[in-house]
Amino acid sequence: MIFTLRGPQRTKMDKVFKTGDLVKFSDGGGEVGLVVSRVRALMHYTSPQPEDTDLYEILLNSGKKISVHKMYLKKVGEDG
Repeated sequence: MIFTLRGPQRTKMDKVFKTGDLVKFSDGGGEVGLVVSRVRALMHYTSPQPEDTDLYEILLNSGKKISVHKMYLKKVGEDG
């Protein structure tokens, strides 16, 4: 936690994946996918343009594309 003049603030541990990264699911299922893109969306109806979300579009070995939240992904080769 970081303390500032405005009070305590949590630090975000950002996982950022790039297009082309090989990822696996953190549940240990063993399936590997390829990051195709980051999902963009209007966060609020007053937003002037779409913004990056915490979802990634993943291409699976079966050829299906799914959207997965970053907390369920980790890069292939990462320990832990």
